[in-house]
Amino acid sequence: MTEGADGRLKRSERSRKEIIDAMIVLMNSGMYAPTAQKIADEASVSIRTLFRHFPEMDMLYREVDEAIKPSYLRHYEKQLMIGPLEKRIISAVDSRIMTYIETAHVQKATHSLLWRSKFMQENYRRVQTNLRKNLVKALPELKKLSQESLDVVEAVTSFEFFERLHMHQNLSEKACKKLIINSVSYTHLRAHET
Repeated sequence: MTEGADGRLKRSERSRKEIIDAMIVLMNSGMYAPTAQKIADEASVSIRTLFRHFPEMDMLYREVDEAIKPSYLRHYEKQLMIGPLEKRIISAVDSRIMTYIETAHVQKATHSLLWRSKFMQENYRRVQTNLRKNLVKALPELKKLSQESLDVVEAVTSFEFFERLHMHQNLSEKACKKLIINSVSYTHLRAHET
């Protein structure tokens, strides 16, 4: 490869990264469904450059997802998979809340883009399936619950429930965590009393 070609390749890679970073910056600032032009402006590239790298917006959304994935997966790696049930419930809820706090803007952007992005729809379903699997892996006792009780546990450990408590009902993170832990524990204990 010639020096000129190598320089063009590096500039192209830099532009691609700047576009991905721009989308993340806009989401984190509360602009959950930015236009291609807004992303290009934030990245300081032309709209033509953006579409050369990402002919479809779903391609950009996929790259953004790959870029942010390591930051939220690390919380699940710390989650307790063995030990007493109560400690595992606390660990599972804690890891979810930390992830929800860290990715709140991404979650909101996902909801904003669901209606127009096939990738976002598929990714949302995949993430929900993985969250369910992760919860059952940490709390295998959930397999003994009725489907209704399992649905309740999944609902009270969801981002949507946390957001309702924290943002709309103005509960502190600590109060949200306590309420969710108690809800999971109550659902589990009550199911085993009957």
